[in-house]
This record gives sequence, C-alpha cells and structure tokens, in this order.
Amino acid sequence: MTTTTDTQMATRVEQDAARIMAAITDPTAAFQALATEYGIQVEEWDARGLDEDLRAQLRAHYLEKDGRRIFVVRVGQDPAERLSALRALLAYQEVAPA
Repeated sequence: MTTTTDTQMATRVEQDAARIMAAITDPTAAFQALATEYGIQVEEWDARGLDEDLRAQLRAHYLEKDGRRIFVVRVGQDPAERLSALRALLAYQEVAPA
C-alpha cells in the first residue's frame, strides 16, 4: 500500500489545477472542470442571514456525507475567489480525484 504525503498531494493538486488553468482561462470554467474531475457537488448558499463580518470571511465549506462530496459556496461569490477556495481545499484536505 502506497501512502501519499501532504506535500505529494498538494503538488499533484497544483499540477492538476495548473493543467486545467493552462487550457481554460475563465475561472468559472476552471472551477467547474475541477469540481467535475474530483466528483464534487457544488451547492450555493445564501449567506445573507450571517452577520456581515462572518459573511465577509466565509469562502467555502466542504463536507463528505453518504459518499457525496459537497462544496458549499456563497451565492454571487467572485468566480476567482471560488476557484481559489476549491484549489486550497484540494491541496490541503487530500481530496483525491473521483
């Protein structure tokens, strides 16, 4: 059995993201391509119910439930910020491609 170190996983995610970004310059399309490649269901959440300071700090939330990978983002979030949050998740939470 081979184990993947955090550094190896982060390197792989960055390489995957770089490959996709090289082919696609639109952050929305890149986000969709990464989410699809990693089998992640994206849910948009209306965060207007949160206090303004919390709402401003919320980038995204990730959970796995019943075999589903769910990535929750704010409604109307900037596509580049959304992509950055997904790339950080993939690099640091050891989420492997589907």
